[in-house]
This record gives sequence, structure tokens and C-alpha cells, in this order.
Amino acid sequence: MSDDSARLQTDLVRLVDQGRRPDKTLVPRAPATAIPASAGAGRPKQAAGTGTAGIASPLTEPDAATRQYHANAAAITTDGVFTWVIKPLKQVDMRDAGNAVVALIFADPYAAP
Repeated sequence: MSDDSARLQTDLVRLVDQGRRPDKTLVPRAPATAIPASAGAGRPKQAAGTGTAGIASPLTEPDAATRQYHANAAAITTDGVFTWVIKPLKQVDMRDAGNAVVALIFADPYAAP
């Protein structure tokens, strides 16, 4: 039995030593070539056909009465005791700092996919 236990011990030591061996490493990479020095300037690009691009912050809603809504939807509790009627927003018209109209259009959250 001592031969078997000695063999087991040497096999275990060999396995542990294999785990300690350093992994094979990759060949060192050649150094990258330098990018030649140059001068330049970044210039903003305007959107085609317009003098300005983007929305100027802040957005304000001039009239809440102009909001548009999707069809009403009902949310019912699982026991059926409470029901809420929900009016999901469809569109809100806003004005930006440049007085341009910005329309925020929302998908119907209760529409079938």
C-alpha cells in the first residue's frame, strides 16, 4: 500500500507543479511607428440646408392645452377591485430658446407590437 500512496503523492506533486509553470508568452510586439506631427483645426459642420442645427436649451411648453393623447387605456388590479383610466401622451409641442417649435412624439405604450 505504501507504493500506491507514494505514487499518488508524486503524481499530485507533478500536477501541482504543472499548474505553477509559467504559461507560454507571445512574442513581443514591434513598437508602433510614430504619427508625424501636423497642425489642424476642428470646425463644426452645419446640417445641410439649415443655418443652425440642434435644439437650443431650455425647452418650454407654451400651452399645456395643446397636448395630444393616445386612446384611453385601463389599468386594472389583479383582483379587479381598482381600475385606473390612463391617457398616454401622444405629442407635446415645445419651444426652444431660439423660439423654434420642437415636437416630442411618443409611441403608444399599450399598442400591440
